Amino acid sequence: MNITKLAKLSGIRYSIVKKEVEELSNKGYVEIDVLGKVIVVRVNYTSEKIIILKNLLDLLDEI
Repeated sequence: MNITKLAKLSGIRYSIVKKEVEELSNKGYVEIDVLGKVIVVRVNYTSEKIIILKNLLDLLDEI
């Protein structure tokens, strides 16, 4: 998903979303791809913390 769409869906200013996404990327939680003027953000499913979080959410979904 691109940062513009994230900003619109969340109702948060683009600049704030971009800053937070960059911080998440620095921590390894998301990956950023720059395609021309578009910045695409993806969850980094190889991150140990993301795997743990996903497993927890899957378990909660089963309850």
